[in-house]
Amino acid sequence: MTRTRVMSPQTRLALRRGGRRDNRARMPLIYPDVPDRGRALRLMRAQRRLAFRVAACLALLLGVLVAGTSVVPAPWSFALLLVVPYPVLLLLSARGVALAEDIDRRGGS
Repeated sequence: MTRTRVMSPQTRLALRRGGRRDNRARMPLIYPDVPDRGRALRLMRAQRRLAFRVAACLALLLGVLVAGTSVVPAPWSFALLLVVPYPVLLLLSARGVALAEDIDRRGGS
């Protein structure tokens, strides 16, 4: 019995053109002839560090909320889990965007 690989037409064309066969994420290609390659790399690194910090902050805040449900009485614990995370997400995302714009203005330093 032979196995038949099922894939979309786009995937088949990409593989035929010599695309990557693994699904690992790749860093965006920055061509060596770009005049400001160093600045672009600094910006990407700085924004990646910011993204990790924001994600860690989100995980910490949500972990505190989940842990808080054991302290708060039952009806309020549902409200804590259903209402509080959305304003927290809004504030955290607004702060993350503001910090990312600051990184862009500074040039990634």
